Formats: sequence, C-alpha cells, structure tokens
Amino acid sequence: MSNNNKTKVVNIQLATWREQMLTRLLPLTAAIATVGIGVGIISVTERGKEIYIPIYVGAWLLLLVITFFRRLNYRIKASILLSLIAILGITVLSETGLSGEGRSFLVVLPIATMILLGWRYSLVSLALGTSVFLVFGFLKLPAESQVDSGNITNWALAATLAAMLATGVIISLRSILGNLLTTLEKEHRVRRQLHDVSDHWERKVAVRTDEFERLSTQLAISVEIGRIMNAQRDPKLLLDQ
Repeated sequence: MSNNNKTKVVNIQLATWREQMLTRLLPLTAAIATVGIGVGIISVTERGKEIYIPIYVGAWLLLLVITFFRRLNYRIKASILLSLIAILGITVLSETGLSGEGRSFLVVLPIATMILLGWRYSLVSLALGTSVFLVFGFLKLPAESQVDSGNITNWALAATLAAMLATGVIISLRSILGNLLTTLEKEHRVRRQLHDVSDHWERKVAVRTDEFERLSTQLAISVEIGRIMNAQRDPKLLLDQ
C-alpha cells in the first residue's frame, strides 16, 4: 500500500474518533447548557438586560438541534458548536466586559477548534478571538465592575494573555495528535505486514495441502493396484482390471 493510501486510512480513523467524541460530548453539553440557560436568564433579568435573553435561548435551542438531529454530518455539527461558542463569548463579553466569563469562551474556542477540525482552523479561531478583544478595546466597551475594563490597554493585555494560553494548548495538542498519527501509521504498517505474512503462509499451506492430497490419491491408487494384483493371478484378467 502506498504512503498516500496509508495516510488516508489513518486520517479516516482519526475522523472517526473525532465524530465519536463529538457524539458523546453533545448530550453532556446540552444537559449543562439546560441548567445554565435558566441561571443566565435569571442573571440578565436581575441586571435589567433582557435583550440578551433571545440570544441565549436561541443558542440553547440550536445546541439541542445538533445534539438530537442525527442526520447532520460531523462537520456541520462541529461548525455550529464552534459558532455557538464564539457567539456566546462575544455576547457575554459585550454584556459584562473583562469582568465576566466571555474571555473563557474565546480561549476555549481555538482549543475546541483544534480538537474538532484541526490546527489550521484553530489559527483562524485564535485570530478571531484576539480581534474581538481588540475591537472591544477600541470601542472602549465598559464593564459592570468598577475596574476600568474599557481601557484599550486592559483589553490588549487580555487579548495577549488569551492568545498565549490558547496557543500553548494548541501547540501541545498538535504535538499529541502528530504523535498519535505517527503511532497509527506504524500500527497500520505492522498490521499490513502481519496480514501479508499471514497470506503468504496460508498460500504455502494451501500448496502443501494440495500436494498432500495428490500424494494421498496416488498412494490409494497404488494400494488398490497392489490389492488387485494379489487377488488376481490371471495376467489377462489382471490387465483388464
């Protein structure tokens, strides 16, 4: 098998693992989100920011759709989930500024993208998250706390720290996945070699079996001829038999 075919087989196996992981992750995420949506609605209502309720409810409903609608393929589900993380991060960040949990969403976004789609897409997510911090900083978005989170310097610092953390995790995950792919390729190569060796010996056993059957047939014929010769003394009758 060529190297391209081996790589293709390994990538298919990795994609299968990712799909299985997402299938197990979505129900748990939906269950936690169901509790979180109630807490979030109470929180924004107490602060008089009911305008955010449709966003949270819509994100929750979309999460339920990709969790229970099994006909959607893996890439669509993963893309929707990552989009929800980005939307919630931007929403929470615009609502609470640097004092809230919006930063957590934007740090998790490139890491989750790395796991679900690969490192190239994670770089796009990382650039998106950093840009959101910088844009909010230029807009001097205020926070609900008394800290001057509207200062561009604070937002730039937050963007830098988030990017450093996400980059470190992405590099680590890429190294782990790289080693995993190498291991899978070696495992596939060993399996292929074992399969080839098994086929080789099966062919040899088949050849030896055919030879044994042929020799057994010849031996049986020889025994039958000997029996006839011992039983028949008349040469003419013996030749006829």
